[in-house]
Amino acid sequence: GFCNHENFAGVGSAIPERVNLLRLQQMRGVGGNAWRTAHNPPSPGLLSLADRLGVVILDENRVFRIGRAFRKQMAEVVLRDRNHPSVLWFSFCNEPGCNNHDRSAPTEPTLSFKNVVAELDGPVPRAVTGNMCVHWGSCPTEDDYLYHHFNSSFQMPSLLDVQGFSHVDSSMFNAYHKAWPSRPIAATECCSCLSQRGEDDDLTPRVDPKAPGNATVFFSSLNADCMREQTQWSDGLDFVSGSFVWTLHDYIGEAGGWPHVSSSFGSFDVAGFSKAAAWWFRSWWLANISVFDAGRPGLDIPRTVTPCATSSGGLEEGSNDVIGAKASDPTATFVHIVETPSSHAPARARVVHTYTNAPFVRLLDQVQPVPKFGYATFYLSAASTDSKWTASALAADGNTVLATHVAARSADAASLRLSLDAPTPQTGTGSALYLDGIDVALVRAEVLDKDGIVAHTRDINITFTVESGPGLLHSTASGDPADHVVIHSSSRRTYHGLARAVIRASLDASGESDNRALRKLVNSDAGRGEMSATIVVDDGGPIMGDALKPIILKACANSLPCALLTIPTSTDPHDSPLEVAANSASLADITS
Repeated sequence: GFCNHENFAGVGSAIPERVNLLRLQQMRGVGGNAWRTAHNPPSPGLLSLADRLGVVILDENRVFRIGRAFRKQMAEVVLRDRNHPSVLWFSFCNEPGCNNHDRSAPTEPTLSFKNVVAELDGPVPRAVTGNMCVHWGSCPTEDDYLYHHFNSSFQMPSLLDVQGFSHVDSSMFNAYHKAWPSRPIAATECCSCLSQRGEDDDLTPRVDPKAPGNATVFFSSLNADCMREQTQWSDGLDFVSGSFVWTLHDYIGEAGGWPHVSSSFGSFDVAGFSKAAAWWFRSWWLANISVFDAGRPGLDIPRTVTPCATSSGGLEEGSNDVIGAKASDPTATFVHIVETPSSHAPARARVVHTYTNAPFVRLLDQVQPVPKFGYATFYLSAASTDSKWTASALAADGNTVLATHVAARSADAASLRLSLDAPTPQTGTGSALYLDGIDVALVRAEVLDKDGIVAHTRDINITFTVESGPGLLHSTASGDPADHVVIHSSSRRTYHGLARAVIRASLDASGESDNRALRKLVNSDAGRGEMSATIVVDDGGPIMGDALKPIILKACANSLPCALLTIPTSTDPHDSPLEVAANSASLADITS
């Protein structure tokens, strides 16, 4: 699974349930089945969604110290979350925060916290762990862990049910397992591999993020070598019970260096757009895992892609065509080209990488094998560099084509396209915005060239406007780690051809009319502010009539034709995020 901070572009840390539903479905769509709430207890809504989707949660406490107030905080976490079946473990702490800094109390606060869980979590309390670091900063040394039985000042490992480690390699796992063979171990944090969406590795200048200057690109889109090495430190050992990659999504903070304001660790950027890394995880954590493996998300559609046809009947740039595959075919194969053809003049040689779950890949006239947990690499001469590349995933005979992917060079921006990432059945996030005053829709805006290819090198400003219907423009984003524009701006510059608009329900028409009347009585200011939703009391009034209409969103940019999107709305509770999650365990976001 993955670690995750609780923030998202456009909404900060107040993440609506629809956004968390998409994030969970994106994790399941790359093969993840476990979520660590780093470094604090999550919103209850996240746990409720995970309950319904079959995702297990490592529920992490924030402050781990000696004292009644801190035991009380741990007790509040247990009391609040103990009835959520998704909660698999409780984590007491993170990295140096696991140190009590008082070696005169070697069992504290571990023993007190563990007793809290034992007392409050029923007859069979959940296992407890901590995300513990080794030999950096104030972290314990390797010998502290291996010989803690004889160390009177460091007893925490002997009291935990699961020994969690943060960013250790296989040598530490092997040494600990040899010393303590019966003790469960987990990589509670691993694999901090950096990338930026859309930045081709062979064209990305190597810039020190801490060096002065105006550079905004610090990392390329290729981080598979790092992921292959670091995931195998724990995944490659049968006695390690799980791996939590840092992180599924980029997050606000821990930037690589100015002018970045968000991190670059995720397989999805901070606005929820997939990076190339998502395809690497799909190749090895989803597509190559047997459908009979209990650790694989229980998806009815095990294929990892959906073909997207253009108006001319061909495949749009970035789409994957699975040859002869049915939606229920567990052997469906995909291939994904990481880079894109460039418009450099004069032409230059290129290095191209492909992710796939097939044994061989063909690109142009080259056929390359795919090593385990790796990728196929192609070296293209300047003479062979084309405006369009077609990669073919090949069967074990090295000839039979199982799937193809086309990456094409884009021309100047010619049009805009709007679509929904949530709610939509394609991502397992529902089919309509629920009018409860807080639900949101995540809109994807794409800049296209004249051939319908995403213009990934032609970034422009897009302005969003809600034309009609019970919605308001809550915020915008792009996934650019160096984007400094305030989130509530109605305009956003695209990042590699993409921008995000967050549309929020402006009416609360959910539930029975008497319940809405009570809510309005309690929240007498509802509907008075610019960003405040109106609570509908009269079921038969004109406002309720508006609630039954869709939201019409318009996006415009420079001299390009404006684009419109119709966002369906609903007052049916079956369209609420929790109800959608309850009926979507067999689905996931396998289209990004």
